[in-house]
Amino acid sequence: QNFDVKKDDLANIYYTEYIAQWQKFLQEVKVREFRSKEEQVRGLRILAGSTGATSPLDSLLREVARQTNLSAAAGGGVRGWLESLFASKVKANDSQRQVEKEFGPLIKFVAGKDDKSPLAQYRNHLKGVADKMNSSPQQLTEISKGVQAGNNAIGLRAARQAITDMIEIEPMNFSSSTASEAAAQLLKQPLDNLNTLLVGTDFEQMDKDWQQLAARAQAIEAGYPFREGANDTPVAKVAQFLNPQDGDLTKFLNGRLRSYFEEDWSVKKEHTEKFAPEFVNYLKNARRLRDALFPGGSGRQPNVEYKLMIASPLREAMVKIEIDGTVLEQDKPAPPFRWPGTKTGARLTVTPTSGPKIGEPQARTFGGDWGVLRMFLDGGGGGNAAQHNLQVNAGAPVRLALQPSSGTVFQLEMFRALRAPKSLLTNQ
Repeated sequence: QNFDVKKDDLANIYYTEYIAQWQKFLQEVKVREFRSKEEQVRGLRILAGSTGATSPLDSLLREVARQTNLSAAAGGGVRGWLESLFASKVKANDSQRQVEKEFGPLIKFVAGKDDKSPLAQYRNHLKGVADKMNSSPQQLTEISKGVQAGNNAIGLRAARQAITDMIEIEPMNFSSSTASEAAAQLLKQPLDNLNTLLVGTDFEQMDKDWQQLAARAQAIEAGYPFREGANDTPVAKVAQFLNPQDGDLTKFLNGRLRSYFEEDWSVKKEHTEKFAPEFVNYLKNARRLRDALFPGGSGRQPNVEYKLMIASPLREAMVKIEIDGTVLEQDKPAPPFRWPGTKTGARLTVTPTSGPKIGEPQARTFGGDWGVLRMFLDGGGGGNAAQHNLQVNAGAPVRLALQPSSGTVFQLEMFRALRAPKSLLTNQ
């Protein structure tokens, strides 16, 4: 019975990671940016599949849909293997439905006969813009001036709107899941890249969008551990802002700033002058903190792993440490610790085994989401050493050894360095 439960739990973890990895794949696909009229025409025609060869974008999207449409692979292949992970077929079906729910809009988008499918209509929009650009006698600079003046001679504005309507309105509704949003961003890339080249991004609007996000960032930074002596900032708010799957800052970078920043959130050299140094530095610090709290680079919740040991057992007392739901006791094997766990904080208890206070526990508590960080700092921890030697007093000094295993929540300076600027633009 317990084995079956564990088997189902492990399988559910696999399905969650299966979704995350395909979503990450879609997010990391980049459509090449072209700088000449001829390159733009050829690039769009290749993506549209109108050069005599199969569209690489078509092939990619169909393969992702095939790999995530598990019910279509009855009895074998990916579906059969995944089902074998579960003890219960009912639970297997539930998890498979979750995969298909995340990627459902994409699966519907590529379905149907090739010339009638929404994907075929999408490719026709790319081809239409390419053909109009090719037939225009104007050079790219002249086309650019016309588009900026509101001239829709190449049909770019209409095609972008048509694609937006296709993927954002029922029955497709790509915004219904984060995985499908990643597919939607990929579908928009070809014409968005062309629009950026011809029109340029509306930096004023981008800055207004950032100012709204910066207000949320500054509210987070007003609490502990970002500021000493302040009320705690809930871990949930930090996760919602920073997480690599669908965090507010992550979505802003992957959407509004995709063309200007690298995958590691560093500004591209050719765009350095557009963005304020304070904003560039902020993104550097934010990415550093994100990578520390989310070491796997995926998921919505932080997952820091560390080892904690009692370095010097007390001779005439027993020591018990409970941190975020995990218990370490003197003379017992040390369990693995994870943060944030149950978010119940840290409690260290020393119970004398001899003397006048025998059996009377003395406790030291570090409460809240950030309790383990408070205990770490109280014990003299700091920096980014491979092992930290701590001494925490709970009626008697207790010496501990702490080793970060994956990620870290113990570098206070990472939190203190995060200060969101009001503007992302130079000279604002």
